[in-house]
Amino acid sequence: MSALEPPYGARDSGEMAARIAGLSAQIEEALQRLARDPWHPPLAGPALLAVGGLGGSAIAGDLTAGLYGDRMPRPLVVVRDYRWPAWVGKDALALLSSYSGGTEETLALYREAGGRGIPRLAMTSGGMLGRLCTRDGVGVHLLPGGAPPRAALFSSWVALTALIHALGWADDPAPLWREAAALLRSLDGELAPGAPEERNPAKRLARSLHGKLVLVYSGTERIAPVALRVRQQLNENAKLPGHSAA
Repeated sequence: MSALEPPYGARDSGEMAARIAGLSAQIEEALQRLARDPWHPPLAGPALLAVGGLGGSAIAGDLTAGLYGDRMPRPLVVVRDYRWPAWVGKDALALLSSYSGGTEETLALYREAGGRGIPRLAMTSGGMLGRLCTRDGVGVHLLPGGAPPRAALFSSWVALTALIHALGWADDPAPLWREAAALLRSLDGELAPGAPEERNPAKRLARSLHGKLVLVYSGTERIAPVALRVRQQLNENAKLPGHSAA
C-alpha cells in the first residue's frame, strides 16, 4: 500500500511512494540475486559493451557509464534504436535490456546481434526477450517483475555494475552498494514518504516545484544521466513538463 497518508495517498494509485521507500531493500535483493546467479560473459575482453534498451531499461547504462567513466578501459555505449551502429561488431558484447521483455526496439537489436554474430547477454523480467534467450542459449539475468520499469532502476543498475566487474573493468561494486543501501535507510526519518513535511526537505522541494516548468542542469557530462533521471521522474511521476541538460 502507499507510503503516503491521506490525502496524498489517494493521488498515488501506482504506489510509487512505497516503491521509493523500498529502494534500499531493492539494492540488497539485487545483490542477493547476483550472489546466487552471477554473470558469465560469453566474451573475454570485449572491445566495448553496447547496452540496447529504452526508457527505464536504458538509464542504468547511462548511469553506469558516468559512474565508471574514469576507470573503464573500454567504452560503454547505450543504443536506443532498432539497429546497432556499424562499429558494434563481433568483438563487442551486446547487453539487451528490457524490463518487460517486450520492447520492440530491444527485440530488434537482439535479433540483429544474433544475425551479425555479436555475443549477447540480456537483462529482463521475462517476456519475449526471456523466451528468446532460453531458446537460443543466451545468458540472461532475471529481474523481479511487477513494477513500472522506472521503479526498478536499482535492480538493473546493480546488475549492470556487477557485469562491469565480471568483465574485469572495475572492482567489485557490492561493498559500495551495501553502503548506499545503509545510507538510504539511515535517511528514512528525514526523507521517507511517510516523514512529515515540516521536517522533510524532499516534500518541501516537491511543493515548491508543483505546477512549474522544471529545468534540471548537471555540471559535467559524467553526471548528466542524473539530471536526466531527475527530469524523467518529474515527467512520469509528477506529470510536470521539464528539460535537462549538461
